[in-house]
Amino acid sequence: MTTHDLLRLIVLVFVSLGMSTLSATEADEFVAAKSVTEFESRLTSILTENKTPGLIGAIVSDKELIWQGALGLADIESEQPVTQQSLFRVGSISKTFVSLAILKLVEQGKLSLDQSVQDLVPEAGIVNPWHSSDPVKLVHLLEHTAGFDDIHVRDFAFSDPEVTTLDGIEFNQGSRDVRWRPGSRVSYSNMGPPVAALVLEKVTGKTFETFADEAILSTLGMTGASFYFDEKVVSSYAYDGKTIAPYVHIPVRPSGALNASSDDMIQLLRMFIGRGELDGRRILQESSITRMETPESSLAARNGLQAGYGLSNMYIQSDGFVFHGHDGGIDGFLSAYAYLPGPGLGYFFSINAANGMAFSAIDDEFTAFLTSALEKPEPVTVITDPVFDTSYIGFYQPDSPRMEMTRGLEKLLGMARVDFERGRMIFSPVFGEPTELLPVASHSFIKTGDALPSLMMLESQQGVKLLQGRGGTARQVPEAVAYLSIGLLVYVGLMMASSVIFAPIWVFGRLIGRPAKINHLWVRLLPLLTIICLLGSIACLLAGDTSDLGTFSTISVAYWVLSIFWALLSFVSLAQVILYRHRRLETGSWVWSHSLMVSTALVIAAVYLSYYGIIGARLWAY
Repeated sequence: MTTHDLLRLIVLVFVSLGMSTLSATEADEFVAAKSVTEFESRLTSILTENKTPGLIGAIVSDKELIWQGALGLADIESEQPVTQQSLFRVGSISKTFVSLAILKLVEQGKLSLDQSVQDLVPEAGIVNPWHSSDPVKLVHLLEHTAGFDDIHVRDFAFSDPEVTTLDGIEFNQGSRDVRWRPGSRVSYSNMGPPVAALVLEKVTGKTFETFADEAILSTLGMTGASFYFDEKVVSSYAYDGKTIAPYVHIPVRPSGALNASSDDMIQLLRMFIGRGELDGRRILQESSITRMETPESSLAARNGLQAGYGLSNMYIQSDGFVFHGHDGGIDGFLSAYAYLPGPGLGYFFSINAANGMAFSAIDDEFTAFLTSALEKPEPVTVITDPVFDTSYIGFYQPDSPRMEMTRGLEKLLGMARVDFERGRMIFSPVFGEPTELLPVASHSFIKTGDALPSLMMLESQQGVKLLQGRGGTARQVPEAVAYLSIGLLVYVGLMMASSVIFAPIWVFGRLIGRPAKINHLWVRLLPLLTIICLLGSIACLLAGDTSDLGTFSTISVAYWVLSIFWALLSFVSLAQVILYRHRRLETGSWVWSHSLMVSTALVIAAVYLSYYGIIGARLWAY
């Protein structure tokens, strides 16, 4: 995960992570490049247009290397070009190798995916209220169904080349607390893989890095790949393609520290396409590869939903095709690999700038070029005359946040309504465009153009209606709660905006000498000052990078102080307005009423955000 992604999670969560894929609009038809030359030319244009220095990549089949490219610069200052042997950091693709290593031990009979992690490594410090009936199993760590929070801001500010797996786990505070019954839902967490790596170390007596190198990297012929710092890693840059993104020695090395070249990643792709076999050598059993690709531990997976997250392996649906693979982002690098098991085709690429637009455009080029000559697989059969369970009609709130700190924001901004019309589900986000999904079974649904269903209606053990897809879970809420939440959100937003909009008007009137009593000024001024402090706290989050926010720094302390100050000032503002209720004719009845509404809105916001731990968050200690 990049710094930009982290801040978006904390500050600008407009759509639930779990349901965001449902609200996506259909893209315009993409015309694939007609030749390798045109394909490479398009990639070069994307890099140039998005100010992204360099790229490595490859396209392979089960028979040949179709294309391998090294485009642009490894370092801007020295103008050093990228080569096929250049090392890029591949971020969360690292998790692939945790699962490969664990499956190697499963094949050897040394581990089982169903073993209790707390029994294997009590030193990991997992806190699971459901341990007696629902222990955290090894499979939960690798399929992101353990209920862990994602790692926190201070983890991203950590940088120690000598950190051990256990040290990195212990540095984290709170992400090993299980938030819901293990196996009930999916929530991506960078804490699962290092705990799995700790299990591996306990069983083998070797460090994860040593075992992964001996059993997987070296066996695959990934001779340049390493989980440790290598001076040959190319320079990386922020979104602008100019600002250097320094190399960070992350605490959870198994989750994102791998460095690799395109030569290395070609070997990984060939092994997956070969179903565990590479150059006549059996690396893993085909059954292990199939298991890796098959989600099993979430509630939806146990009820038959195929499209999901397997053992560090994602289902990726694109224009009717179903890929498997993973992506990753770290320190100015964005990377992805994906493959089609049936046709025996796959691709990998990595760029050395944290530019999401470039990444998305390049990924589109790869998927389109790879599939341009293939016939689309037949989608599953849609029910033509469905009978829907109407008890699922209503409002839903996201209920599996990747970061617990964003739960409150996601519940408000990710709310959606489900209805059934014309034989299909209408999924309507409050903030977004509606999406139609077609029924393929009584409780599972598919998006038009996809090959597999991606959403399932389920019931929790407590009888709560749920929607569950690849990314997360939403729970049904009473309509009164939904309308109250939406109404308060709109009310708070409008009142804050009106105070800012009207401020120049009354300030100008004050400057040109219009009479105003001191109580008039403060009744108006306090709500505005509160909003300014609120905006200041948000600005701190946006202005700081993880090295600022995750440590005791001017910016992190400023956020802490300003968030507390604006919350307290909101109450002072409301008290000031109420205090002058008997003099509202002096201040102006409309002025007084408006200030009362703004102050009330600010108090509502302060109470809500305080409840979810956003006010006064000491990010350097969280």
